[in-house]
Amino acid sequence: MKVIQSESRQSPWFVRFKRNHQARLRLFCFPYAGGSAGLFEPWGRAFEGVDVVGVQLPGRSNRVNEKPLDSLTEIVARLIVELRVLNDLPFVFFGHSNGALICFELARELQRRGMGGLQYIILSGRRAPHLPRVRPNTYDLPHDAFIEELRSINGTPEELLNNKELMDLFVPILRADFKVNETSKYCADIKLKSAACIFWGRLDTDIPEAEIQAWRANFESGDIEFTEFSGDHFFIHSQQQLVLKRVAEILGGLLSARVARDLLEAAG
Repeated sequence: MKVIQSESRQSPWFVRFKRNHQARLRLFCFPYAGGSAGLFEPWGRAFEGVDVVGVQLPGRSNRVNEKPLDSLTEIVARLIVELRVLNDLPFVFFGHSNGALICFELARELQRRGMGGLQYIILSGRRAPHLPRVRPNTYDLPHDAFIEELRSINGTPEELLNNKELMDLFVPILRADFKVNETSKYCADIKLKSAACIFWGRLDTDIPEAEIQAWRANFESGDIEFTEFSGDHFFIHSQQQLVLKRVAEILGGLLSARVARDLLEAAG
């Protein structure tokens, strides 16, 4: 098994909210299109024994002066390198919407390269990636039509949509993220070996349940669960406490299993 060598430098790709030196597990959180690592700041206080790390893509927050990346292949290639900074603990991926696509493809690339560490993956608010796209692309719409598209998906506050100065900064990030989602090409070369849970919103009218269940085809193992939440596409906000509770259950099970293994190894 190939091991990623640790580095001492800090990476701009990762935001650590509450460094727990006693942590036995790390949770990497990947935001939805237009989102920043700061979305997961409340998560940093939610789990015992877990080092919560938000993934910060170029173009937002502390990386606002960097050009947003619009290629899934490039994002994954960059993250493979950056993960060398934080490779001292086994880890879990959580991604919502666009973040689910990114962390799923990152997990598959880790597997291709024989890089261990991933214990579990939680994929939230996204249809299975092998399904053909049926909706037209939106990332290249004219400005006014693009703003209307944002308004229709109910993910951007109206006060932000009406603020021209802020939208001039925000639109290039969203266009890049939408392009990642809309132009990525699925390669059916491998199935992911990791155990997984798929989160979805009952009122997310753009993703029928059949397109959620279709995730099964992307995993080698039958160890895949599904958790439904009441809410639309952004249920991770409207149902945040229930989402955190479910994530805590998953992480708790992984931590208990790790402690048991450590005890068995010590006894042996």
